[in-house]
Amino acid sequence: MNTSLKECLVTHYEPLIHDFICEVEALKIEIELKTPQPFFPVFGEAYERSSLRMAIVGQDTRGWGCLKKFIEMEKAAPGSAIEDEFAEFQDQDFTNWGATRYTFWGFAMMFLAALHGRSDWGVMKHGCYPEILSSFAWGNGNAVEYFNRNRIKMSPDKWEMIRKAGERFNGIRHLLETVRPRVVVVLWKNMNPASYFAGYEFTKIEERDGIGHFRIPAEEVDVFHATHPVRMRWEGIPADHVCAQLVARLQSNNLSVAFPAFVRYSSDSEKVIAHLKSSSPARSDNFNKFQFVEWVAEELRKRGSFMSAPTLALLLNDLGYQTNYSSEYAGARGIYNLISGTYHRLDRAGKSDRAQMVAEAYRKPNFEYAYNTE
Repeated sequence: MNTSLKECLVTHYEPLIHDFICEVEALKIEIELKTPQPFFPVFGEAYERSSLRMAIVGQDTRGWGCLKKFIEMEKAAPGSAIEDEFAEFQDQDFTNWGATRYTFWGFAMMFLAALHGRSDWGVMKHGCYPEILSSFAWGNGNAVEYFNRNRIKMSPDKWEMIRKAGERFNGIRHLLETVRPRVVVVLWKNMNPASYFAGYEFTKIEERDGIGHFRIPAEEVDVFHATHPVRMRWEGIPADHVCAQLVARLQSNNLSVAFPAFVRYSSDSEKVIAHLKSSSPARSDNFNKFQFVEWVAEELRKRGSFMSAPTLALLLNDLGYQTNYSSEYAGARGIYNLISGTYHRLDRAGKSDRAQMVAEAYRKPNFEYAYNTE
C-alpha cells in the first residue's frame, strides 16, 4: 500500500512534536488561550500531481492557531492538529487572507496566477482557478512566530523559551523531507542561507533584481529568494516587478513554461510538450492512460489552454501508452474514444467537473471539441 505524502509528513513531525510538548510543559509556563502554536507545512489537494511541485515560504504566521489546544490535541491523538491544518488549507480559506499584492497571500495569489499565464489574480479571492490554488505547498521559515508579531500574553523572555523549543521545526530540511518540492520560493528578506539550508551543500547561482537563486544539487531543488511583500511596500519595491521577475526566472531555468492558447506539435509548443513529458507522473498500474489524459487536461485548464487530439496521441505514444489493441495511437478514432472514455469514467465516478474539464481540454485540428457532451 502506497503511503500518501500527508501521512509521510505527519510521521516525520510526530516525534518532533512530542519532544516539543515535553520541553514546553517542563517550562511550567501558563499558556493562555490564543497563544500561537507552531506552524507545519501544508499543501493542496492537487500538489502531488502538479507538473511543478512548488512551495511558497514566508517568515512566520501571525497568530497561528492556539498552543493550548494544539498540545491537548496532539497528546490525545498525535497528528490530529496537523490534520486540522490540512483541512483548513485545502478548503482554500487563505484566499480571504490577502487583500492586496503587498500582503503575503495577495502576492502569492498574484504570483501563482502569473506563473500560469493569468493576469486577473483578484478573482482568486472569490474562488476562481481552484486547480491553481490547490497545486502548491505553503511553508514558513520560523515555525513559532516572533514575539513582536502578535499580542502574546506572556513576557518576551518566556515566549523566547517557547520559540527556542520550536526551533527543532525550523530549516528547509523538514520541507524537503516531507513535502519534497522541486522549487521553493522564499519571501523573507532576512533568510540566512547558511542557517535555513543547514545540512545541505548549496550553490548561489545569482543575485539579480532583488531575487536570489540558490540550488541544492543533492535534492535537485531550486530556491528563489525575495523580500516579503509587506517589506516591498515599506521599501518602495513594486510587487508587480518582483512577481514578473520570479516568473521569468523560473521560465529561464526551464522550471516552468508559458503555454500557448492552442497546444499542438509546432514550434510554439515545443517547450510545453517537453515540459509535460518530463513532469508527468510515471506510467504504472497506479497511473494509466485515462489518468494521463485527465492530468494533461488539468495542466491545460490551469493556463486556459487546450490541446489538439492528435498532439495528445503523440504524447501518449512518446510515453509508451498503447491502445487496447497494444498499438500506438494514430490520432484518429482511437484517441477520440480515449478522450470520451476518460470523460465517462470521471462522470460515472461522480466527478462531473473533472469530466467537463477533459471535454473542454481537447480539440480537433479544426478547433471543434474532440468530444462533445451535448
